[in-house]
Amino acid sequence: MWDRLAAVRLRRLWRQFPAVLILGARQVGKTTLARQTFPRLPYVDLEEPRSRERFQDDPAFQLERYATTPVILDEAQAVPELFAALRGAIDRQAQKPGRFLLLGSAQPSLIRGVSESLAGRVGVLDLDPLTTAEARSGTPRRAWPALWLRGGFPAALRGDFRDWWEGYLRTYVERDLPQLGVGADPLLLRRLLTMLAHAQGGLLNASALGQSLGVSYHTVQRYLDVLEQTFLVRRLAPYHRNVRKRLVKAPKVYLRDTGLLHHLLNLPSADDVASHLRGPADPRRPVSTASDLVTWPEDIGLLAALTGQRAAAARSSGSLTNAIASLLASYAPQNGYYAGRFPDVAARTPQVRLLALSLTDTFARTAVETF
Repeated sequence: MWDRLAAVRLRRLWRQFPAVLILGARQVGKTTLARQTFPRLPYVDLEEPRSRERFQDDPAFQLERYATTPVILDEAQAVPELFAALRGAIDRQAQKPGRFLLLGSAQPSLIRGVSESLAGRVGVLDLDPLTTAEARSGTPRRAWPALWLRGGFPAALRGDFRDWWEGYLRTYVERDLPQLGVGADPLLLRRLLTMLAHAQGGLLNASALGQSLGVSYHTVQRYLDVLEQTFLVRRLAPYHRNVRKRLVKAPKVYLRDTGLLHHLLNLPSADDVASHLRGPADPRRPVSTASDLVTWPEDIGLLAALTGQRAAAARSSGSLTNAIASLLASYAPQNGYYAGRFPDVAARTPQVRLLALSLTDTFARTAVETF
């Protein structure tokens, strides 16, 4: 059990909105967060067959049972009919906050139901995997190197993260994707994820991916949309002063969890990750100067905004992590674009450049909390 930092924001939303929706990937800890934050609320799992059948037959009647008692409704996307009934139940006591706590994965039916029926009535909380501070607070306690290797999913931190991710991906393909209306070939999707892992932090070229996989550009884009909606992939749009360029330039693509990244790259241990990082970042150009350490200032500027001033104090340290934080801090957003130059220091190590190019959400949060 870990204490989640998101509980503070959840309580604030609960005091403000009649309904609160917690969105996140499967197994990220949504149910645990809800029941840990509000242990006395009744809990209904809408994927349990009998509960789902009752709410599908007459959702308004079922919600009337909780007219005076707040309730947790888990897997809300399983009953699309629920959202229209929620609108009526909320409007009958519009000034009363903290009535319905909805949990669900980001699926089209859930997002559509919220946007069409509950606009202005629901607060949304996106739940990310565990951060370093959270992993240190629970059992088993994990330092940031373990979190970086295994990722931030609670179950992956307890045992063999590779076995867990293998089972997660199989369930994702065989159960979750059919529910999304995507009949993906499991082997094809696995190849796509593996290719994205090897292209971590690189520019997205859907046409090249499609040619390698033997499918069309549109099929790759459709798969990426689903992977992004289910919190496995993030597409980072480019940042330019010219707004038009932001729309037309290719985004970069990231796997959002380092555990998934290392699983797909076949890196089961910290030693394997270190050996992978010691490889040449670019065989055509060896790293020799500080200006060679990072090639994409957009990534650095994005993370510099997260680390803030705490990274500046780490510049005098010679550790690898502090070197990365120093480089992040040197790229500060100014005047609407990422400006700044590397400090006039000796080159660190080739690992710094690789890390900067392969940073994921997990490591970004680690940098924030470490400094």
